[in-house]
Amino acid sequence: MKHLVHYFKDNYQPEITIMPELSLGIVVVIPCFNEPDLKASIECLARCARPCCAIEVIVVVNFGEQVDESVKKACCFNYKEAKELQAGLSVNNFTVHCILKEDLPHKHAGVGLARKTGMDEAAYRFMKLNRPEGLIFSFDADSVCDDNYFTAIEDHYKQYPGTQASSVYYEHPLGGHDFLDNVYSGIAQYELHLRYYNQALRFASLPFAYHTVGSSMVCTASAYAKIGGMNRRKAGEDFYFLQKLIPLGYFSEINTTRVIPSPRVSDRVPFGTGRAMMKYVDESQCEMQTYSLEAFLALKQMAVNLPSLYRSSKTKQKSLLHLLHPYLSLYLEGIEYYVAIDELNDNCADYPAFEKRFFRWFDAFRTLKFMNQVHNDGPWSKQTVTGEAVKLLSLLHVSPATPSNAVTLLEQYRQIERRRP
Repeated sequence: MKHLVHYFKDNYQPEITIMPELSLGIVVVIPCFNEPDLKASIECLARCARPCCAIEVIVVVNFGEQVDESVKKACCFNYKEAKELQAGLSVNNFTVHCILKEDLPHKHAGVGLARKTGMDEAAYRFMKLNRPEGLIFSFDADSVCDDNYFTAIEDHYKQYPGTQASSVYYEHPLGGHDFLDNVYSGIAQYELHLRYYNQALRFASLPFAYHTVGSSMVCTASAYAKIGGMNRRKAGEDFYFLQKLIPLGYFSEINTTRVIPSPRVSDRVPFGTGRAMMKYVDESQCEMQTYSLEAFLALKQMAVNLPSLYRSSKTKQKSLLHLLHPYLSLYLEGIEYYVAIDELNDNCADYPAFEKRFFRWFDAFRTLKFMNQVHNDGPWSKQTVTGEAVKLLSLLHVSPATPSNAVTLLEQYRQIERRRP
């Protein structure tokens, strides 16, 4: 509880003045900017099986000061739509709240600030109830979910009461009548890229191998406050948010339910699903590309040699560095490898502490930077996602499906991840 109190020490002014239900245990936050499917998303949540606790859905309709009038009108329609749903669906311990944030400063206007607005509000409401273990769900206005969405996540946190945050299993739709065939083809490859990247990190023995999808995140109110809340980034806010939560420990994957994000094309942010889909469609790509498996194998060599760095001399550090791939060695030297190892050895009483702190230094951000650097200026070039996915399956001792196309490979990767406890 102390983390929540400290987080809100500066006279926070809540947007929602109605007191929460005493049994409130789940708050779902939905950022909304010119969303055609908002109603379907909220109605999907309302149809879900009800958990033991009360549920609130906080919709944050937002737009920046520089958007077109047509976008402003669409957002105002979203707000009106949410208010109507608030009146019609707020029954039986299920309540919808609407927050309208207009003409936000251009510097910060975006999905990060919208998520932060709603998640701050959720955390504040749990603080008022003295409930630091209350759950904050991050969802999207173009996503739907399985009927057991609430009950499965509630059961998970009851079964593992120390859990502070989680990544919820997701699947994009791979067919239907809502999008053109090339969109379904593209999303199969993009999701395969995401799952290949995640499994390749795991194969390389890196501890931050978790999906970071904005519509599929859960954390306790206490954990939210502990890391300083959501950031205001216009893109990648989910990645940065989870990379603060994961090192806290007690992070889990929930594979007993499913979030279904939209595969739609979007140019709102410089990277992510919508942007990848736009690039795929605009360039009439046949096959998406991903990082070479060879780069992950280089990282695996680093992880395998890590125990030898504990309490190591400078001479040994140099010899171990030279055992690695030359481009990885060069990258590590560029981020002050020797300084970092000496600092870790001076301050870690045992190897588990050393390993934990090493991967706080060589974290998911530095891993991604390494991947981009060595594929732009290094020895590797990006390869087709289907080709690299087949190679990784072989290393995982899984026979690739026949035919090995994006859809069949994706189904295999989904099965691997759903089987994880």
